[in-house]
Amino acid sequence: MKAPWNIEALLWATATALVARDVDPLPHQPCTGDYCYDISPLEPRFFPSLEPQRLQIKYGPFTTPPTHEHNGHHKTYFRTNPPCYDCYLTAVKADLQYPNGTTANTNTGLWLHHVVITNLVQSSITCPEGAEIIFASGNERTEVKISLDGTVPAGYYINPHDLLLLFPELMNTAHVPQDAIIVIDYEFVPLSDLSVEAGFKKVTPVWLDVDGPCSPNAGAIPVPAGVVGEKFTLEMEPKWKSDISGDVLFVMGHVRDGATGLEVVRSSSDGAGIEGGETVCNGEVRYGEEEGDVDIAGEDHGHGRGDGGDVDGGHGGRLEKRRFWRSRGKGKGKGKGHDDDHDDHDDEEEEVPTSPRRQGVHVSSISTCTLPGRIEKGEEWTVRANYDFAKHAPMVHGGELAPVMGMSLMYVVEDGQ
Repeated sequence: MKAPWNIEALLWATATALVARDVDPLPHQPCTGDYCYDISPLEPRFFPSLEPQRLQIKYGPFTTPPTHEHNGHHKTYFRTNPPCYDCYLTAVKADLQYPNGTTANTNTGLWLHHVVITNLVQSSITCPEGAEIIFASGNERTEVKISLDGTVPAGYYINPHDLLLLFPELMNTAHVPQDAIIVIDYEFVPLSDLSVEAGFKKVTPVWLDVDGPCSPNAGAIPVPAGVVGEKFTLEMEPKWKSDISGDVLFVMGHVRDGATGLEVVRSSSDGAGIEGGETVCNGEVRYGEEEGDVDIAGEDHGHGRGDGGDVDGGHGGRLEKRRFWRSRGKGKGKGKGHDDDHDDHDDEEEEVPTSPRRQGVHVSSISTCTLPGRIEKGEEWTVRANYDFAKHAPMVHGGELAPVMGMSLMYVVEDGQ
């Protein structure tokens, strides 16, 4: 059986850590390896009295194949030093550029499909066998505001011997290769007497994924077979049983085209299912808010559409009727979906009008949650991703529905600090 991707990464890191860098990390280099493209200091925004720093580190270049080769995908991973040691990361944001510094996005045919940053020296609290995921972003490019714009003295602490591993996946929808640069904006506060006096606290990242706590498929799973209509929900199974208590500071999420929302749910210890539990954070998925989130007019990149310009070869955004089987009850859990409009009749065939949808319009942002409440030991936590392909066109690769995702990252200040 193939090991989950983050477990493989941790094993690989363990085997190579001795040659990764010197035991003594000083003098510190905030980026190491073949993919260090550029390092630029930026003006810090938060905690001016605590000697903050902010670095923009560019990694690359990465050459993405044309769309007719491997669906234009480029995947890799590489290790690098963190931007600082003995410090607290207070904000992190990812972007995608061309080597000349201009922005790359769907309107130029180049996607930041996703990038994940893990700390190879620390273990994940939801998957102890795997490395700790400290940051993740898709093409929506959400900024992770751990310190809530400098209003809460907290951040992700980087130890003197920590080592990062970056997992970027890029996608090119143009018919020629394109070079790309991944840009990460790190803002941090050094550990010092000043930060101690300010009461700075460490956060614990909590990773939740509909693919399971250890994400054996790197978070991407096939669209469930037998989904009724075009609306379905995926939920992480098994749920994660918390062994920590503390305050949740910030919650972010990532989904793919076709999604309508991402819910982080606290379930009771008696095993309440997808119909039960309390939604702690409901991430609203928005589409096409900026020019960069819309395909260039007249270009068919074959992404989010079928051969006829629609996922099913339909007629763009026009109203149409589509047949589907309505089944009794709801499915739940990983790999299963449910239709929200169900009844107690036997399976029957119906024609249901779909709503218009704009083609070539992609996920542009997902709302985040700040200070949504507490987490307690013994609680069960899960994440569920809601999709509606009738409302928003899904991703299509090679004429087939692309895998979907639903993942969330919470930052928790544990009690007792």
